[in-house]
Amino acid sequence: MNITRSKIILLALCFTLFAATVSFAQSSSDGSTSTRKRGFMFELGGGTTTVSYGTLVDSYFAAAQAAGADRIQLFLNLDAGWAVNRKLYLVVGVDGVGDRFYDAVSYIQVNSYLYHGGLRYYPFDTGLVLGIEGGASRLVILSDVGVGGSSPWGWGGAATVAYDFNRRPTGFGLELGLQVDYLAVPTAPVAAAALYLDLLWK
Repeated sequence: MNITRSKIILLALCFTLFAATVSFAQSSSDGSTSTRKRGFMFELGGGTTTVSYGTLVDSYFAAAQAAGADRIQLFLNLDAGWAVNRKLYLVVGVDGVGDRFYDAVSYIQVNSYLYHGGLRYYPFDTGLVLGIEGGASRLVILSDVGVGGSSPWGWGGAATVAYDFNRRPTGFGLELGLQVDYLAVPTAPVAAAALYLDLLWK
């Protein structure tokens, strides 16, 4: 478990270094991006998350951990959008949460997906970012012990508060954020809170 977390931390540090290098290159340029009109936006990243499936399911998972199973929870997101104006983007994308229990012999993993459309709002052009999303959701269970399958489709939503470290309204940036998801799927409701780091172009 510690080795896995170390790999995640190392990946995040590499991601941060890359974004800082891009930001430095921009600040050393002629500043042409500061006057460019906002248009297309693309965002990719991930982080750590805490997931809940309701009291009953959570109690089973807690018992598995008490019996010696390790658990890792990851959040990934991919978004694309278009600027309506200087402060507002329309976005579409997918958020994924992976929740894996494993030991030396076997594993079981619950993947939660939200396929969404939404809004991304910059109140001050740069810096603070607010987001809201809604769409279709689904759970997929994977394992090597004969358990697996997909849930029926449900609905879901998410809210985001983030900070974009790019000082300019356009160009490459690094975004650090907190996102809360709720997925109402028929098998079990899923609630997740994620701390993420994204690389974005706008």
